[in-house]
Amino acid sequence: MAFFKRILFFGFFTLISVTGFSQDSKNSEEENQANKIFNEGNSFLKKNQYTEAIAQYESAIATYGKAARYYYNLAVAQRRLNEFEKAISSLKKAVEVEPAFSQSYNLLGKSYEQVGKTADAIAIYQKGIETVPNEQDNYISIGRAYIAAKKYNDAVKNLKKAIELQPKDPFAYYYLGIAHSENSNQDEAVVTFKKGTEVDPKNDELFLRLGISYNELGKFELAAESIGKSIELKKGSANRKGANYYELGRSLKGLGKYTEAKAAFKNAKADAAWSRNADYQLDLLKNK
Repeated sequence: MAFFKRILFFGFFTLISVTGFSQDSKNSEEENQANKIFNEGNSFLKKNQYTEAIAQYESAIATYGKAARYYYNLAVAQRRLNEFEKAISSLKKAVEVEPAFSQSYNLLGKSYEQVGKTADAIAIYQKGIETVPNEQDNYISIGRAYIAAKKYNDAVKNLKKAIELQPKDPFAYYYLGIAHSENSNQDEAVVTFKKGTEVDPKNDELFLRLGISYNELGKFELAAESIGKSIELKKGSANRKGANYYELGRSLKGLGKYTEAKAAFKNAKADAAWSRNADYQLDLLKNK
């Protein structure tokens, strides 16, 4: 469904941490020099000077090419410039030189997804799981990729493993709930999204998805309550809340509160992405 595609990756662009390294007498002279250059690259990256950061990371690699973190941060900078194919090459090298550096698999998989190579993404996430089996992020990412591939049972299995490893991660509940919802299992989706809101009671997307599942089950009162909470939590004006107001309109329409439903759909129209859908609903309610 179009709505699912619009919000599936709400956590996709989370901030990638950048760490520095100090000089160490146990390292070779080349590695210590490379670490110095690498840290200079990190300084540029933190200031959003991506071209300068890339130059420093490439210099660090030329000085000492055996550290996955150099290639990883190089890929971070390349991705910020939307150079995803270059990032893929950098991350392949990171995996090659240091297989246990688990972040490389995750970012490589995301880079594959962003160029439409879902099967390659799934394969690299799986390799990451096999290499570092207790790394939760790869289970979340492969679960999300399986959802995109409509392999919902595989998604559920991996996302449940992610929750087993880290029961307090709202992203795992979010994607597990979507897997259930897309697999037409709205009852399980409700249970999952509710748990997610308990883990992260300020997460507007989880409340929105909970409300959508309630709408699909015809539980409009509960849906309106949950979606109202999502609107309250979501930052910004109505032009950023089209999905929220649209789903609230559906709930109110289901409750027979047509005047309030019309108001919700009119609010949804402020978001250009939802204007057409909102107009359709308003047309249906014209004589109500």
